[in-house]
Amino acid sequence: MTIVGRQITSIISVAVCSLFLSAANAQPQYTGFKDTDALMQQAADLQAEILAPKNYAAADKAYKTARKNSASGRLDKATKYLVKANASLREAIEAAKIATVVFRQSLDVRERAKTADASKYEPALWSAAESELLKATRKLESGNSKNSSIDAVRAAKSYGVAELAAIKTGIVGNARILIAEAEAASSKVSRNAPITLAQSKSLVAQAEVKLDANRYETEEPISLAVEAEYQAKHAMYLANQAAMLGAKHMTVEELILKWEKPLRELAGALEVTTDMTAGYSVASEAALARATSLVAQNTEKNVRINALEIELGDTELIAQDAQLMQQQLADVERLFRRDQAIILREGDDLILRLTGLSFPTGQAVIETRNFALLAAVQDAIRVYPDAYIVVMGHTDSQGDDDTNLILSQQRANSVRAYLLSNTVLPATRVSAEGYGESRPIASNMYVVGREQNRRIDIILKGVRATNQHSDVRARN
Repeated sequence: MTIVGRQITSIISVAVCSLFLSAANAQPQYTGFKDTDALMQQAADLQAEILAPKNYAAADKAYKTARKNSASGRLDKATKYLVKANASLREAIEAAKIATVVFRQSLDVRERAKTADASKYEPALWSAAESELLKATRKLESGNSKNSSIDAVRAAKSYGVAELAAIKTGIVGNARILIAEAEAASSKVSRNAPITLAQSKSLVAQAEVKLDANRYETEEPISLAVEAEYQAKHAMYLANQAAMLGAKHMTVEELILKWEKPLRELAGALEVTTDMTAGYSVASEAALARATSLVAQNTEKNVRINALEIELGDTELIAQDAQLMQQQLADVERLFRRDQAIILREGDDLILRLTGLSFPTGQAVIETRNFALLAAVQDAIRVYPDAYIVVMGHTDSQGDDDTNLILSQQRANSVRAYLLSNTVLPATRVSAEGYGESRPIASNMYVVGREQNRRIDIILKGVRATNQHSDVRARN
């Protein structure tokens, strides 16, 4: 063959190889995982990993093996294991559905423990409860329903214990840490400030007793815990001062003068006596009396200003409107139970803080148990037929910022859609806004604070007195 012929043959060979490679690359990707992925998601939504552990584990193992075979190009084997995974997933899904019904009470208590962050605050108790539930679900999955019920009851009790312990830790955990630090401090707090330290411990004990009585009534325990933290810190300060005296870094005279100085400055600012020749009582009583007098004078001035404002306008009309507005506000408040909503006035706006409205974790679905509360919202809106309505969604600080922002908007949209579907409100009169975690009303350090921050606020903008709400009053 000539040189030219060999060159032509070489060119043709390269071209043919290129065509085959292009054809190979153009082959559609293996799509056998599509159905399995959908089943995996369905199983995850049903918590099959814990409610149907045997079948879910078998499915997960087969799925991972299929992935390995697919990555190695062994598609026949991948398909074989996907068939196994699909079968196990279908079994897991059915078993999880049954377990959801059979273990409803245990799962409800588990969800409450989860909301209380039991896995974070009390990991050992949470793990023990999870183990009890796994025993129950494995037995139910194997057909041993009688013994599974016994384990489920134990699991419910364990979750309840974990929930209470987590709530306590979330509320008084900081105070406990401070007390422990005080007891371990080199300044010997137990000896140098025993009364203040004992007060801190007593406040923690009181908070725990309150939570034992009702773990969901947290307002008073939180106040007690805050005071306990203050007393623990105060005890450490006092002990440090005592230790300085003991070590002769400061004399008693220097300590007393140090404490008298701010009181003298305060008394001077209030233009009362700063005489401390007989102790601090004369100056402190004079300062307190002067401050009380100034507050009273300020209150009196405000009353006079309000009276003058009324005199400058149409007195009778203003008084009637004020009385009607007060009556309407009372009517709206009567629409809701204490655990359903908090009603707030902010200028010309009325805020319905729906404390009783909750959503499934990570979802924006309105459940039937919230219908009664939303019906009361509809009645409240009817009291102010001219008000513009803004539905505001908020979350706590747990999780990703962007995810929280999206979730809060979705939840606000759901409430808006529900109101529009169940009233004659025009769409232009209702808007929805999601703020994520950007507008907290409580500390995200505690479980209770996070619960308060996960909320829906409905703002009635520019409310005015109106006589168009007699039907609402009549129903209440």
